[in-house]
Amino acid sequence: MDLDAFLTRAQAAMVTGVSPDAIGKWRARGWLPPDGARRHLRVRRCGDGTLRYRLGDILEAERDTRMSGHSRRGTSRCRASGQRPRSPARAAVPGDAGG
Repeated sequence: MDLDAFLTRAQAAMVTGVSPDAIGKWRARGWLPPDGARRHLRVRRCGDGTLRYRLGDILEAERDTRMSGHSRRGTSRCRASGQRPRSPARAAVPGDAGG
């Protein structure tokens, strides 16, 4: 997996299992990893004006947000409901026979 690959917002949302709006918020406001130093997504602007998001940053933001005590998707909520947290690496990708 190439963590330096750049994805569209829709692709990034699909890979992480969050909404495209969440991807936009991570870019605009950043997120707090365990060390408390606010992080922001690295983006690349294409010739047509669309943004591409770095896969490694997207995966870090999803993990840190999920593990946060403030996350609505966090592991503590899943434990209370008896559910297991969904792994973003196993998110179904359209057209992927293995998903």
